[in-house]
Amino acid sequence: MTVLFTPEAATGQGFFWYHDLRHHHLPWRAWAAAEWLAGRVPWWAPGAANGFPLLAEGQGGFLYPPGMLPFLLFPAPAALTVNILGHQAWAGLGMHLYAHRRGMRGMAPYVAGIVWMFSGFMVSHTLYLGMQNALAWGGWLLWATLDRRWPVVSLCVGMIGLAGHPQAAAFLGLIGAVHAAGALRRPGEIARWGLAAAGGAALASPQLVATLELSRSSMRDGGVDAGFAGIGAMPIQEWIGAVLPSFFGFDRPGDVTETYYHRGPGYWGQGVNHWEMCFFLGFPVVILAIIGARRSRGWAAGGLICLLLMAGGPLWDLVRLLPGFGWFRFPARFAMGVSMAAAILAAGGWERAARLQLSARIGIGVSAGIIPEPRELRQIRAAVIAGLALALAGAGLGTVALEAAEPRMRAALTARFERKVAQQAEQAGTHQVEAAPPASPMLAAALPPPEPEVAALIPYKVDRIVAGLRRDVSLAAPEVWWPALTLLLLAWGLRRPGWLPLLILADLWWFGHGYQRLAPPGEVLQRPEWLSSNLTEPGGWRLTVLDRRGPEELDGQLLSASLGLVWGTQDVILPSPLLMVRNDAFLAATGLDIGDKGSVKVQRYLRRQAWARRMGVRWLLSRHEIPGLQELMRTGEPGPGTDPVRLYADTGALPRARMVPCWRQVAGPEAVWAGLDGADPARTVLIEDGTERAEQCAAGTGAGIGAGITDGAAWPGEARIVDYQPQSVEIAATGPGVLVLADSWYPGWRATVEPGGAAGGAGGAAQEVPILRADLLFRAVVVSAGAHTIRFRFDPGRAGRLLPAAGLGMIGMLGWALATGGRRAGT
Repeated sequence: MTVLFTPEAATGQGFFWYHDLRHHHLPWRAWAAAEWLAGRVPWWAPGAANGFPLLAEGQGGFLYPPGMLPFLLFPAPAALTVNILGHQAWAGLGMHLYAHRRGMRGMAPYVAGIVWMFSGFMVSHTLYLGMQNALAWGGWLLWATLDRRWPVVSLCVGMIGLAGHPQAAAFLGLIGAVHAAGALRRPGEIARWGLAAAGGAALASPQLVATLELSRSSMRDGGVDAGFAGIGAMPIQEWIGAVLPSFFGFDRPGDVTETYYHRGPGYWGQGVNHWEMCFFLGFPVVILAIIGARRSRGWAAGGLICLLLMAGGPLWDLVRLLPGFGWFRFPARFAMGVSMAAAILAAGGWERAARLQLSARIGIGVSAGIIPEPRELRQIRAAVIAGLALALAGAGLGTVALEAAEPRMRAALTARFERKVAQQAEQAGTHQVEAAPPASPMLAAALPPPEPEVAALIPYKVDRIVAGLRRDVSLAAPEVWWPALTLLLLAWGLRRPGWLPLLILADLWWFGHGYQRLAPPGEVLQRPEWLSSNLTEPGGWRLTVLDRRGPEELDGQLLSASLGLVWGTQDVILPSPLLMVRNDAFLAATGLDIGDKGSVKVQRYLRRQAWARRMGVRWLLSRHEIPGLQELMRTGEPGPGTDPVRLYADTGALPRARMVPCWRQVAGPEAVWAGLDGADPARTVLIEDGTERAEQCAAGTGAGIGAGITDGAAWPGEARIVDYQPQSVEIAATGPGVLVLADSWYPGWRATVEPGGAAGGAGGAAQEVPILRADLLFRAVVVSAGAHTIRFRFDPGRAGRLLPAAGLGMIGMLGWALATGGRRAGT
């Protein structure tokens, strides 16, 4: 059935590629698959964010077997197709089984499966691959709970936790727990469910522990404030999107033509973007759900609560008090609960309609009260037809009213956009010229600014909104006549319920069949024509992008998403909800972040070029001219609004590993930030250790840089990378001084120093030494006089120790589930 929605993808004629699938999910999983095939657990990605614990980020799903297996077996684009279509089918099958277990018969379980797997929420959120993978287990968790299959409950919880979206896992876990409390009547059964869920959490514990550790270094440490948590709340007026998905405009992710923009020209609602506000169900599903609410009052109440949670507000604030929920925003994603409830209620509505029609045909059971009177079916059909008539009349009145009110509406909209432009102009100076200092202002620097309102586009936006309103009331528009037709067919189909599943499928297909645009095979993961081996040397110079926001067709040449992971370049950025604040604030100061675009990025880079050199950034890609750098090549021809891609070299960049003769101890990140501009990165490193001390040098006793290196003997300090692997680095260094490795400081890294070794001289026992935090971001080790071998090794800590046990537990739980697959608990 999934082939009906995406036949091009199913037959390999097109591939999922746009927006977050390209920016994150495809390159992350392609990189992780290469690590697995090399015999390494993909804990650490040196080619992202100056080195980043990418497995801990959570959205990659690197420990999720069903998601990673296709990437181990097939080329990455085909693997993504298998992953998406396979999970969509798995979602429908699970919900079908759950409906059948609830006692629904006939076509009712098929209605439940169709609605859940092809719901607007499931289709629109496919671009968040980990979320789609997690949602696919929702129906299975409900089925296993109702059927008392405790090992399957554990497996479902474990898979949801590993799938690659912590928020989806938390929301589904809450829905599953509430369902279990209502479906399991005996306290002993509820206790068994709790133990099974705890067992599932144990299966996912390596991922959960690693993500929790990363969160302590991220912007979400300690939770987020109420203002941030409210981002992504559903404006109540946009609930109409459940039946009229284009009422406030329409934007598919692939329609946003600029990289890292999350709002295209087609959507003019008050939400974040169209796909985050999307939970299309259609008139047939909604009306059948209303019919079925009497039988499933629990699901009706749950769906209503989730609908209210989507709007944020006090109820969302209450839920955020639950452990772990204080990290999240986008309460609109509780639409997953609304969609699950709609699937079950619509299935119950179909079943009730079928029984009513059956009673009308055979004329039995009415007097005994077993089957409701057939008159109820006539009343429902009459209500549907009356609603259709009112909607058509409303469209006609709306056309007249819009013509009369259009001048005032245009003036009001223009004034609103102009006020927004003025407000942004007042706030723009601090962010565009000078990045903020650390601590809480550092968080502000790390976060990109809001997508700007452009004064020149105000007339276009006003025209677009007015045109959208005209379309919303025009009977000639497909966005109007198709929903009207579905209502008419529903009124007819209530007398012939056997046809209703086809109507539901057609309605959901009308919305979702092209929602995730597909790219031709030749456009997916194209290797940049300029990429050469000297740009991908492990442990070598870093290559990054100065201006990432731009035309999406340049993504491949600019490597402006995470595509460098696929080709082996060493980038300084990784867009992530768990971004490490220090790194992103550092990038904002140098113009290498995502925020802003245009010449302001060049100005910021030139202002703090020494900061970029500290990161070992030698190669820069840009669409703009950068004074003072050597242009190595340019690719592509300029077109309307598009510049060619240029590759630059900065010969002043510092090597990844270097010896520094002098250092200064400072008390915290604020002092480091303040001191970086005045420190020569080749001579002095700032060590953050909670104290403030004057600058000192390894050679001699003077406080100045020259004191130890002008006494007649040349300072011997040097460093050379001998072996660079994702989770281990070996460096030959000659001291005295401080060895700086321009890779991210992170708690899991350990270092040993061995006298002599690869650098020559007498060898000795290797001793573990502390890794200091240098220049805000990097790792540093104090080295005494002479030649030494320094080895850095990544230790994933508790997550690494839990991984073997969790893997064995998953195998054991799967075996138990298969062994008891034909028997429910207690039978």
